[in-house]
Amino acid sequence: MRLTALFVLLFVTCGNAQTDDSTLVFPIQNNIDPTQTTTQSFDLGDPSSMQQTIVYDPATGTYIFQETIGQSGLYYRNPSMMTLEEYLEYERQKSLRENWKEKIDEQTAENQPLEFPIKIPSKLFENFFGSDQITIRPQGTVELSFGVNSSRYDNPLIPVKQRKITRFDFDQQINLNLVGQIGTKLKLGVSYNTQAAFEFDNVSKLEYTGDEDQIIQSIALGNVSLQLPTSLIQGSQTLFGASTKLKFGRTTVDLI
Repeated sequence: MRLTALFVLLFVTCGNAQTDDSTLVFPIQNNIDPTQTTTQSFDLGDPSSMQQTIVYDPATGTYIFQETIGQSGLYYRNPSMMTLEEYLEYERQKSLRENWKEKIDEQTAENQPLEFPIKIPSKLFENFFGSDQITIRPQGTVELSFGVNSSRYDNPLIPVKQRKITRFDFDQQINLNLVGQIGTKLKLGVSYNTQAAFEFDNVSKLEYTGDEDQIIQSIALGNVSLQLPTSLIQGSQTLFGASTKLKFGRTTVDLI
């Protein structure tokens, strides 16, 4: 009697577990054939080694979809077929999805920062800077305001010609971030804002970075920082001048 009761309890528990699995938050339903395109909430997708081919069968006038893995042509799913009308509708839906994808990619590319690449066809330039390309990437806003201000003072003590004063009103607000990359070793960074609260918020820095096996690891001019490998003495982040990092074997020298 005890064994029977235990078996019934296990059966009820397994049945409840199966019921819980059918109510997953992100259910996954495996496609039976290649023609099914059920939208999955969360799926890792098909393996990269899977190859899909479409073969036309003139005897039946149908299009056969095959998904195979490996050079032996092992079927990943069972082949399926479409009639001519079904295949045309399938291609129409596929072209529609690809068209929407291209438009989304174009809009995403338009929101990317503006870049001006310049090619320098010189082997000496490439050897020194690590690349033959100069990239200038500006980002920010420039606002210019133009106006005319006219004032009239009805003061009898002032001559009539001087009672009316007209002057131009000009104002500008610039928030500019400019990054210039010369090859892979020289970098220019400029950050300028006319409404900055402090002068050191406007940062300009020219930095050269050498290779790992070179003596000159880096040279920086402009707004530089001093980082110390200890917590007893705090470094500074608002310095203006020049800094360099030299490496002699296992010895590293920081100058500022």
